[in-house]
Amino acid sequence: MIAFLDREDQTKTTLSDSLHTLALTAGSERVNDEALRRVFEQKAMTIYLLQFVANLRLTPEQLAVQKERLLALSNDESAHPALRRSARDVAACWTGQRTGSCKPNDKDLSEQLDTR
Repeated sequence: MIAFLDREDQTKTTLSDSLHTLALTAGSERVNDEALRRVFEQKAMTIYLLQFVANLRLTPEQLAVQKERLLALSNDESAHPALRRSARDVAACWTGQRTGSCKPNDKDLSEQLDTR
């Protein structure tokens, strides 16, 4: 799976679909971390995907790295404002125990089509 994610011909859509599938199927921490890395590197994160990232199993170290990526996205002036807000909201919810629902708010989800 990691070799598939790292292929140079991956599109943003394929990476997004792969991350979505992993979130629904309880993939391994290593694969989840690599999928998130690629999605962030390719700027393929969407508000739609943000509602699923809390479902991904990650080690505490991986969670810290991915939280930093979410925070970086929340400060990325080139990203849509709704995506930045959602990334900030999800990152704020990610604690050591991750007890919160960690999902974007409904208003931002309704703006999803504006972020593509």
